[in-house]
Amino acid sequence: MDLNKTYDTWRQAVTGPEKFFTKAKAKPDLSIAVKWAALGGVVSVFISQLALLAHAQTDIASALIGTIVSGVIIVPLLLLLSSGILLFFARLLGGTGNYNAQTYALAAIQAPLTIVLAIVAFVLDFLSAPTSYAFGTPVRTGATGAIYGLASLVIMLYAAYATIIAFRSIHKYSTMRAIATFLVPAVLLGLAAVLVVMFFTVAGGSVMAA
Repeated sequence: MDLNKTYDTWRQAVTGPEKFFTKAKAKPDLSIAVKWAALGGVVSVFISQLALLAHAQTDIASALIGTIVSGVIIVPLLLLLSSGILLFFARLLGGTGNYNAQTYALAAIQAPLTIVLAIVAFVLDFLSAPTSYAFGTPVRTGATGAIYGLASLVIMLYAAYATIIAFRSIHKYSTMRAIATFLVPAVLLGLAAVLVVMFFTVAGGSVMAA
């Protein structure tokens, strides 16, 4: 994989999604998308592990294993799975794009922005160590937490914008349908979570009453 070409492609996809996804000539390659997801995952997880190492929250062996398992295996699998789910809803809404093009677009946007967010977190954690950790994840509070939360929100909103632009181009449908492609599964997932919580709450209450 040509890193210079990868960087240039990521830069174009993130900074100019309208032009890149509308006028791009390169044929979307699923294998490249998977490699991008793995690269983005390895780099971002490695940066996160470095912060944990700096604050003695993990060891080198665990950091390397976590980086490899998460970056090389879990992140690409999540990309492939989420793209399949989104394609299902895109088709329900009249989208005509294919799985390869959609996955390629998702990887081109998500991989670099994930790395950017990891760098922001690393800088903040280096300047101000988190006060506590939950399951190995830093709990950022005060000004550090506020800055990280704002940075995360901005990056996530921009990723959503770029992805909607990409989906609109790939699936040849309207902006509203592109937005709905993400909102519908998110709403359904939220409803499912509420129903699960309600079920266990009622079930727990019944057991205690008995």
